[in-house]
Amino acid sequence: ANTEVISGSGEVLGGYHGNDSFIPLLPSDFNFGSDSSRTHGVYTADDGATSRVANASSNMYASKIIPNGFTATGVRVNCSVTLAGAVTPHDASITDDSINDHTAGATNADVAFSGTDPVGDGERYVIVEFNPAATSNEIQGGKIIISRT
Repeated sequence: ANTEVISGSGEVLGGYHGNDSFIPLLPSDFNFGSDSSRTHGVYTADDGATSRVANASSNMYASKIIPNGFTATGVRVNCSVTLAGAVTPHDASITDDSINDHTAGATNADVAFSGTDPVGDGERYVIVEFNPAATSNEIQGGKIIISRT
């Protein structure tokens, strides 16, 4: 059963840290990549305001759990440039190694899940994949868009 917390003024509190429309993604949330060598990791060139990769052939990933009582409906990655097909949403569960791939979209735009939107059950999470075209492509942040189920 879902438990809703009601503020003293009658406002329903819930979602991700009280936000019921999106889960924020900080540049530092894209903290793992598809390159297994230590020299091609994710780094910042501006005191943490953005993140980037040392090797443009390495993708960057962020993941967040979907809160109970919510459904993830899309993702967004804000980037220093607009790149078509550079953002791919996935969803998975902490109970096994299966993953659902969804259709890729552009940076700086909302990308909807293709197929079935993942529903938060305490175990299901969203993975946001960013495929840079160059090492100068900086992630400025993003979000996972959610709605009450």
